[in-house]
Amino acid sequence: MKKFDLDKFVFGLEVLRKARNMNWADISEETGLSTSTVNRLHRGGRPDADSLAALLHWSKMDMKDLIIDAPLEAEETVVQTRLVGFDGADPHDR
Repeated sequence: MKKFDLDKFVFGLEVLRKARNMNWADISEETGLSTSTVNRLHRGGRPDADSLAALLHWSKMDMKDLIIDAPLEAEETVVQTRLVGFDGADPHDR
């Protein structure tokens, strides 16, 4: 499964913020995002699609560098097990 690496994204924003001698309010102003949206992000909140697009554009980060392989969650494993069946054979191969 692929997953967005939020920690890497926020770390990249933090590095750029410090390198440009900016605060989070400056980023908010430059991106057109509300300060509450930017503050929520650097406190661990997930951005919505428009906020993500604005911050990617501002930072010049490439989305493909922020996609990682993630282990399956327990719930996804249960669903896959049910799809495969008890005998271990994939029902799609039958």
